[in-house]
Amino acid sequence: MNQIAITVTYPHPPPDLKKLESVCQRILALQGKDNWELSVLCTDDATIRKLNSKYRGIDKATDVLSFSQFEGQELPVHEPERYIAAGDIVISVDTLLNNSRHGGNTFQDELMRVLVHGILHLAGLEHNENDAQDIMITLQESILAQLRKEKMF
Repeated sequence: MNQIAITVTYPHPPPDLKKLESVCQRILALQGKDNWELSVLCTDDATIRKLNSKYRGIDKATDVLSFSQFEGQELPVHEPERYIAAGDIVISVDTLLNNSRHGGNTFQDELMRVLVHGILHLAGLEHNENDAQDIMITLQESILAQLRKEKMF
């Protein structure tokens, strides 16, 4: 079983955030990940902008950041009685709300997309400029389709 810590510092969190832990568990199960530890922080644009500036040198808010504990390394081999501290995912609720208002998706759609995206980064996958043909983006969309089919959101 995976261990997931959810922290919400957003002042008036949307109710959709209550499903985050179960959705994370399902995404990890779909990827065959077991005994992972990860944290998810749902925050505001100001906080994610500071993190984006400090760690990526980009002084603007973004929807999601992933901080892998194994950046540039191979993920450790799963051992049944040992947890893998995979990393941290930071999500800007402000940006997701804005994207959902202007992009034609619901807040839930945006939330699930960035959650899958963040977990795939923690699993060591990378992509090029959100190209629809990119392997990671293709996998992301496949996972989202499965989550929709299962009515996870």
